[in-house]
Amino acid sequence: INNGSILSLLNEIKKCETIEFMGNVSYNDCVAVEYKASFLLLVESFEEYYLNDTKNAFSTKIADSLSIGVPLIALVPESSFVYRYLSTNKCSIIDSSVDGLIKQFLSLDKNKISEICNNALNLASKNHNSINNSKKFYDILNGAKDGINIWLIGHNNE
Repeated sequence: INNGSILSLLNEIKKCETIEFMGNVSYNDCVAVEYKASFLLLVESFEEYYLNDTKNAFSTKIADSLSIGVPLIALVPESSFVYRYLSTNKCSIIDSSVDGLIKQFLSLDKNKISEICNNALNLASKNHNSINNSKKFYDILNGAKDGINIWLIGHNNE
């Protein structure tokens, strides 16, 4: 994204009374704000330059967003891993077009929002849990390196 595009986007965001642009925010402050939000918005680039990189990429911000319990609205390229991951697990309102997102958003009801949030929380607990991931990583390394003791900090090595 070039600077002109970013400035144009920021100016449009500033015009919208229902969106508060926060600028650079620390991680802890960001999470605190996200917990208070009605919805979280994820937008990934559709520029050709980035499409190849996002085919198999996954931002840690997505894992954070899934674990908060606030509905995630995702506007991402259909070719991206994120699109496949979120749509397969039914844990967000997701589309590759603004019109598609608006259509889905307008058809939301409390039950659908609750289902999306529950799916996201379950997915975060299963796949984005540091204790579970440490154990998986420990098991992988232990299996690959028989005879070498591997100790992970914060993991019970029984």
